[in-house]
Amino acid sequence: MAQGVQIRSGRRLPITIAVLIFMLMVAFHHYAARTRAHREISAETYLNNAGQQLQQAFTQTHALLSYLQELTNQNPDIDQKTFQHMATLWLAQHEFPALRVMQLAKDGVVSHIHPLAGNEASKGHELLNDPARRKEARAAYFGFRTVTTPVVNLRQGGQGIIHRMSIRLPGSSEPWGLAIVVQDWERLRELSGFNHRESDFPLMIRGRSERSEPWSRAFVGDDAGFDDPHIRVQEINVPGGQWQLGVRISRLPTGFYLIPLLIAGNILVLIALFLLRDSFKEQDWPVPVVTAGTLLVVVAVFTSLFLMLHRAENRRYLAKWSTINQHRITAILNGHADFTRMLALQRSYGELSREVFRRKGREYVRENPELINFTWVDADHVIQEVSPRAGNEQILGLRIELEEPRRASRLARELGSGVYTRPFPAIQGGNSFEYWVPVFDRIQRFQGLVVAVYSMDKLMSRLQNEEEATDLNIALVDAQGNPLTGTYLPHARPDTSYSRRLVPPGHGLSLVLSNKTQGMDREVLVMAILGAGLVLLLFTFSYRLQRSRRLLSRQNQTLAHTKTRLEEEKERIHTTLNALHEGVITLNPQYGVEAVNTAALELLEQKEVLGRPIFQVMGFTNSQGGSLTPTLEAALGQARKYKDIQNAATQITAFRGDHIFHCTIHPLFRASLKTRGFVLIFHDVTQTLMREAQLEKKASRDPLTQCLNRQGFQGKYQALMTLGDPGDVHSLAYLDLDKFKIVNDTAGHAAGDRLLVELSRQIRHILRNSDLLVRMGGDEFVILLPGCRREDAQPLLEKVRQQIREFAFVHEDQVFYVGASLGGVEFTAASTIQSALEEADKACYQAKAKGRDCIVWAESRPCDVGVEYPE
Repeated sequence: MAQGVQIRSGRRLPITIAVLIFMLMVAFHHYAARTRAHREISAETYLNNAGQQLQQAFTQTHALLSYLQELTNQNPDIDQKTFQHMATLWLAQHEFPALRVMQLAKDGVVSHIHPLAGNEASKGHELLNDPARRKEARAAYFGFRTVTTPVVNLRQGGQGIIHRMSIRLPGSSEPWGLAIVVQDWERLRELSGFNHRESDFPLMIRGRSERSEPWSRAFVGDDAGFDDPHIRVQEINVPGGQWQLGVRISRLPTGFYLIPLLIAGNILVLIALFLLRDSFKEQDWPVPVVTAGTLLVVVAVFTSLFLMLHRAENRRYLAKWSTINQHRITAILNGHADFTRMLALQRSYGELSREVFRRKGREYVRENPELINFTWVDADHVIQEVSPRAGNEQILGLRIELEEPRRASRLARELGSGVYTRPFPAIQGGNSFEYWVPVFDRIQRFQGLVVAVYSMDKLMSRLQNEEEATDLNIALVDAQGNPLTGTYLPHARPDTSYSRRLVPPGHGLSLVLSNKTQGMDREVLVMAILGAGLVLLLFTFSYRLQRSRRLLSRQNQTLAHTKTRLEEEKERIHTTLNALHEGVITLNPQYGVEAVNTAALELLEQKEVLGRPIFQVMGFTNSQGGSLTPTLEAALGQARKYKDIQNAATQITAFRGDHIFHCTIHPLFRASLKTRGFVLIFHDVTQTLMREAQLEKKASRDPLTQCLNRQGFQGKYQALMTLGDPGDVHSLAYLDLDKFKIVNDTAGHAAGDRLLVELSRQIRHILRNSDLLVRMGGDEFVILLPGCRREDAQPLLEKVRQQIREFAFVHEDQVFYVGASLGGVEFTAASTIQSALEEADKACYQAKAKGRDCIVWAESRPCDVGVEYPE
């Protein structure tokens, strides 16, 4: 009998281990599938959002080309000065953030340019005979159509996209010339969001002029990438053709696929040993070898997974700090730009003497050491004053002749707004860049410029001083990949470095973060060593245990009688437990299942669980969809610490599919003080929680639009104020529909309700995931923008207003157009919900008083202390 028990145990162990390894392989396959699906969803979302932004920019470009055509039709003999004046008026009324230059080419020769500064060399250029531009120029000129080039290198520097439209005067069969718009590609990348995740999803673009034509070679990225099965593509319309955007989903690491091979190999070895078990039945080593080999594979699998997860987490960590430092640089430069524009404004009003200029500049530079100085330049581009003077006297009286400062100064004067230079070596030493702001008097006569001069080394020092993550290197790199300042590791692994392009000061500058240590993670190395040591220890222990089994088998006869009595006792316990509706499982001190009732088997959806570890029996997950084992281990460990039975219980929540289970763990105190077990009681609480969630949702949601109602808004507002930083600045807008009463009176309230539902859906599509749309009643809504200042909220609210104005609501044979008046307010945690709503409501009333269909902000702003904003 003892020999029979030993043989059955010897057969059962390899099978059990094989099943466990197979389950591990299935779990790994599920994890790999989820990882791939997550990457595909991220790529689709990223590509869709970027494509929509790029499509909008091209639509604006087509409108600008149409304006140039209309301007030429009205005045075919327009001169350069009038052209620049009309272009300036047009651009003042419309936003074209990526515009580099707009031109007219009469008879194919560039004749009109705006802005002229920095583009003078293009005047008189014969486009129809230019070998580099002839093909596209002639196609537009003689074909009487619009032609868009790929991303090309511009003569003015950088890369851009050139749109050309043929102009034909009314009544004429011959072309007058060409309307040309050049867009800055780097700015388009930033506006479309390509710069934000270029390290995760490499971008590829190709185009064609007609749908029937084949796609051209890729002019951004790798042309062969479009044949990659792991690519995601999207088509957008451009003036005169189509573009196809593609992003490649990075494959899983090569080592990722070695893990299932290890698991499969180990399963084959186990099967072979099982088939040859009769040859080794008198040996003590097969079972220890199988156990040690299995554990070694498990250690290798989990070490590899940990390493990959650690690297993925490290990349997210780098991306997080790249975003933080990008925002810091933007905030620093925007703050300095505001101060520079304030100096220029005071100088234009005659309120800034040189003495005051020196004093203000000296104090500001002392507080912001990344600035080298502020410079006073006259109308002849000669430096007349500098602040502070110490260390900067050598530039007094110099004429602006360096290439970059000269280009920026002329361009700032031409555009009438601030312009950043590209990085260049400063006279004071080190790399620098400058911000040039023009000064005009009250009758718009050019008076000179005010310049903020930056030290890139000191700017980097400020970032490093503010950097909480001390294990990172940080550097600024130009468009060609050359480091300008900071610590740059050009050959860092992809998972240990991250690059993020900067908008200000632009010109292709990138912020690069990398880990200071590039070697193998010490945690992974320690884990591998400990795992190997544990396997060796277990092998030794298992071998000795196998030898002891033979001796223990002789005692089976003595234990037979005791076993019979125990079976009777267990039967009584089972009868009692099976009468309960809740699942009850009794565990031994090693967390193995000792007893289970019928209700527990039904809830677990299993038949045989006795003797198995509870971690294998509980096929539930945690709230994130991961394994419940760590949570269950922690709860059992906590229950083990209790000294008495009173209040000795720990609770956890488990999930399986759409079902939620509430589990309570009680320690089982035995007669022997050295051992204890556990009782786990669990039941399905899904229906109870669903009823509670439905009641809560009905109480906080508007039944028509499914937006938050007043009650739900109050809860979200209090959560934002409680959990957010007290210094955070938020924005809130009160939205009131214009002409909505006409729809109700004309088409009926049912049509008005449909209009509200459709508009709320479109508004939510425009807002960010973190933003809230609240219906306050009737046609009044509130938009809450957490963590969004007025400067960032304005364009978002403008999109909402524009979308509502352009929305055509069709009811039967009638078409209705409505508008929206919005009142905005900035607030912090110090503001109450009532005060914020009152300020926004007042601003909305002012918007209606101004003629409706506009946005008005409340006068009080939490960040305006001590700063005057010009009207």
